[in-house]
Amino acid sequence: MFQIGTAYVAMLVFFICAELIVLTNFMNPLFVKYIGHLMREQTNFYVAALFYFFYVAGVYWFATKAGLRSDSISVAILSGAFLGLLAFGTYEITNFVILKDWKAVLVIADISWGIIISGSLAGLGYMVVKWLG
Repeated sequence: MFQIGTAYVAMLVFFICAELIVLTNFMNPLFVKYIGHLMREQTNFYVAALFYFFYVAGVYWFATKAGLRSDSISVAILSGAFLGLLAFGTYEITNFVILKDWKAVLVIADISWGIIISGSLAGLGYMVVKWLG
């Protein structure tokens, strides 16, 4: 249980730090440029935090554990990347097909980020559990 808890906390801290960097420096300016008129004045950080807690748990459950079961960091990373494709893709594709001002560049950027961050999270979780042995 200690291994799981430690891996989860490491993954959560990594996710929050990576999201802060990417959202602040890349995604937010991109979203402001293309859909700024749709954005709120204030971000609801409580809802974001709730999502982060559950998403990291989902990456651990569906990707990190798959890697651990197969004793393969590649399986963990690829499973995480696939989960990121599905999760971020669901959001982006839904917006793209429903909202008239949603741009393809947003879809590509955010799905790419989802693949990268989710695969990285799963790989990190795998490494932490293996390191704690």
